[in-house]
Amino acid sequence: MKSRHNLTIDNEIWNALRLIADVQKRGSVSAVIEGLVKSYIASNKITPIYFKIMASTDFCDDKENREIIESLDSLKEDDLHIESEIEFEV
Repeated sequence: MKSRHNLTIDNEIWNALRLIADVQKRGSVSAVIEGLVKSYIASNKITPIYFKIMASTDFCDDKENREIIESLDSLKEDDLHIESEIEFEV
């Protein structure tokens, strides 16, 4: 389902998006933005879990962020199998 949103954006960027829409025959800037965001999410392997983690954790520097991403990227399918659940009280 799609919904309408207002967007404040630099005129130069807006004009570039309009040109991209015309050249790629996408029809609208919205279609270009949607395609770019989907492409960014796919190429960076971003999942809904990523968004939840990033929204709920404190900032970490680039080095620490790279270490975490490398660790997560090195996980194999077997590493993702849930053996048991543990609840922690916060």
